[in-house]
Amino acid sequence: MMKVLSSVLAALPLFATAQGASCTVFNNTDINPHTSGLGSIPATSIEQCCAACSSEEWWLKGCRFYTLSIGSCWLKADNGTVVPSAGHISGKAIAPPAPAHNFTVARVLSSNMVLQQAPAAANVWGWATPGTAVTVTLDGGAAARTSTADSNGTWVVALSPQHASMQARSIGITSSNGGKATLSNVLFGDVLFCSGQSHMTFSVNQDMDGASTIANSTSFPGLRMLTVDSDTSTSLVDDIKAAKGALYNGEFFILSYYWNLL
Repeated sequence: MMKVLSSVLAALPLFATAQGASCTVFNNTDINPHTSGLGSIPATSIEQCCAACSSEEWWLKGCRFYTLSIGSCWLKADNGTVVPSAGHISGKAIAPPAPAHNFTVARVLSSNMVLQQAPAAANVWGWATPGTAVTVTLDGGAAARTSTADSNGTWVVALSPQHASMQARSIGITSSNGGKATLSNVLFGDVLFCSGQSHMTFSVNQDMDGASTIANSTSFPGLRMLTVDSDTSTSLVDDIKAAKGALYNGEFFILSYYWNLL
């Protein structure tokens, strides 16, 4: 039997990690077992899950819940359902530790992403206290580029144009007020925007020949997907609510997958 998570949270114990994160924990349960959520990290303890979900990186991506299973922590944005499951440990991140600085990177930017290749100059952007200097480096190189957060707190750095390549790149971002972020395994290539109605959510693993397609998809390690979490707003917003990425697996939206192979 499934239970709505919000109905049982009040009965769950609280604990805090060494980093100051506050979380609940409940044994032998799984949250939203039919989705991988925002992604996963290697983990051997529920404290690691709590610290990860409450970290600035994952909290800004929308992480609020997590499940620890067989050496991995699955990070998830919504509460969905709790399902009894022996050996699984789940929980909810109550609040992240207070940040030591006012500095964020746009949620649409993350590790494992693809940025547009030359001749375009890909932008990296985010927010910080007005007047904060933000420096961006590619692969730790000396050719750093710097921007200053404007009166609205927005900073934008244009990278030097990069040719398409399967070489994994690393983008380092630091701010003068102590902020730091690293985006790893970044590729440069073509970025396609795929949008539509409900048919766009039909995934590869729902295809009649899904098993074969997924098996063959490892031939395309440069194919990446970013799914923007659904949200509503009556006014313009500066950033997305949350996002999750996928690397050549069954969660790829099938129309986007085949279109990218053309």
